[in-house]
Amino acid sequence: MKPLQRRMSDARSEKCESVLTLSCISVLCIFAAFCVLTLASGEGGGSGVEECSEMKIVCFKDRIPPGNYLDRIGEINCVLVDARYLGELRMQSLNSIECIEDVHIVRALFTPNDPIFDEQWNLMRIHAPEAWDVERGSENVTIAIIDTGIDFAHEDLAENYAFGYDFLENDEVPDDENGHGTAVAGVASAVLNNGKGIAGIAQVKIMALKVLNASGFGTDWDVADAITFAAENGADVISMSLGGDEDSEALRRACDFAYEKGCVLVAAAGNENSSVAFPAAYDCVIAVGAIDESDKKASYSNFGEELELVAPGNSIPATYPDDKYVYFTGTSAATPHVSAVAALLKSANPALSNAEIRSILCETAEDLGEAGRDPFYGFGLLNASAAISAALQRREFDIKPENPYPSIAGTFYGKIVPSYDIKVSKISIYPCVGTGGHAEFVSICNETKCVNASWSGYSGDWRNISLNFTLIAGETYNITIKTGSYPQILHKQSAEVEGGRIICVKYEDINGRIHNDWIPAFKLE
Repeated sequence: MKPLQRRMSDARSEKCESVLTLSCISVLCIFAAFCVLTLASGEGGGSGVEECSEMKIVCFKDRIPPGNYLDRIGEINCVLVDARYLGELRMQSLNSIECIEDVHIVRALFTPNDPIFDEQWNLMRIHAPEAWDVERGSENVTIAIIDTGIDFAHEDLAENYAFGYDFLENDEVPDDENGHGTAVAGVASAVLNNGKGIAGIAQVKIMALKVLNASGFGTDWDVADAITFAAENGADVISMSLGGDEDSEALRRACDFAYEKGCVLVAAAGNENSSVAFPAAYDCVIAVGAIDESDKKASYSNFGEELELVAPGNSIPATYPDDKYVYFTGTSAATPHVSAVAALLKSANPALSNAEIRSILCETAEDLGEAGRDPFYGFGLLNASAAISAALQRREFDIKPENPYPSIAGTFYGKIVPSYDIKVSKISIYPCVGTGGHAEFVSICNETKCVNASWSGYSGDWRNISLNFTLIAGETYNITIKTGSYPQILHKQSAEVEGGRIICVKYEDINGRIHNDWIPAFKLE
């Protein structure tokens, strides 16, 4: 894991008046309050975050010029400035400024509880138990929960907690004063099969990034900061059960930055039965809506063309601070289902890219509503079991070429040891440029089984040979490949590759010469 990286300045110390009033009414359930948010300009409760009008976000075209800024996110070339000095900044850097925008309020997307259920119907509905028969998660995979923090000492979370950061207090203690983030973390990654509380979907590591205060409010600036932090510090999946009504260039850039770093980004669509909130509405983010127990769009769930997937959102059992448990409702509850299954896919097949994971989640979703993608259900209901099966089918044993020359046709004799189970349907050779490099014959054998296949000539997908064989993780297989024309060559005696390990016993070229460090570049998939 990379060292924790932090860019926050101590200059942002001034507090300000709230722009929102927060009214709370009690409800008779374990989660004690439902908060109603209303715009106001007078005195009263409030969000507790800094006055947006006193600060501005400035994003530059290329790099950030020297200056006295309240804060900066260098990776996306954006800074936070005191609005009083904006005119001076414009004069100094007019040609390099891309845009100037307000700092907007974001909030935890939570709605009140329905009656409490005594079982996790949500896990059955997304076929999580079937998925667990194949994959429960890897400690090498990390979900970043960007929210109100979490109770990292909770009896059902502590074992899976890795580390975190509090972007409000600028320290490494992302404690949860609200409960929302703890609930989200529990749905995603509460400890499984420990005799306590609930079953989390993915047994992976949790990175807790606190951007929302005790009232469930924060700013898009801190969310952008947390997203870039997560991407730089090893997050595979970034889960955001929060959102705001306003578009933000800084937030968009942060999401794009994380996506380009390989992160899967997932966010709640929102709970106003209206248009999809930000950042869920961005192209690089999976927007998640909620369904009820009857597979219908939840009455509160936002909708629109940006919506990509839906997951259970009503009365979802979840963790709560101080070793307690609640029933959690909203697109905030639906979102960690998708985040967790994305983490399961990464655990099952570490070679998958974020684009491939996103594609699998959508392709395997259970279609609801109108046939195909629609504004109310997106591609459909998350299906963990089908997604895992698809991820396993994309596992590969890939000998990528490095320096292909010298090269000549011949027969390779070697051993392979896969690092995970691989269902093989074909073998393909990486040819040297401008040649007809291909495999003419392949044989794969272990102690109990041998599969042989031959080239079918220059027709159809002629560079490949079809196979039907499953490689078992950790077993040793003898492999023989007769190559045609000029295959690309990995000039090593052995190598750790995508999918396992390969060893060259010998490579006998067509002139009878023996090479002990020639491995043809090929792919089993």
